[in-house]
Amino acid sequence: MSPFRFPDTSALLTALGDGGWEAVVPPLWPYEMVNVLIGAVRRRRITEAQMQSFIGDLLRLPISSALQSTEMIFQRLEPLATQHQLTAYDTAYLELALSEGIALATKDAALLKAAQSSGIQMMTAGFIRKNKPSEK
Repeated sequence: MSPFRFPDTSALLTALGDGGWEAVVPPLWPYEMVNVLIGAVRRRRITEAQMQSFIGDLLRLPISSALQSTEMIFQRLEPLATQHQLTAYDTAYLELALSEGIALATKDAALLKAAQSSGIQMMTAGFIRKNKPSEK
């Protein structure tokens, strides 16, 4: 199995937590995570305590937000979104993978198709890059 194949999100989070890897996400990612978690609580799929525990787990993982300027969003995202018929939100992940030269992890079929047609290396669940060695 490829080192970039994660059967589910839990495996990806475990790989991040076990060290050596960093997830790089667009600035909208925390908003999306909170939205998903609040929705799960409202639908009674998870409890408030489970949501808080998961947020705590996420905060301990090596996840960094990429800086994306307003100019870049208008100049790069719109053409990519139009070309691949993606939402601007999904295109933010596609553009980040393209600009950073990093692999993309997604379960979204349209984003997966766009990434593959753009030659982006895939993972099956965010953006991961090997941490740089610490400088002394």
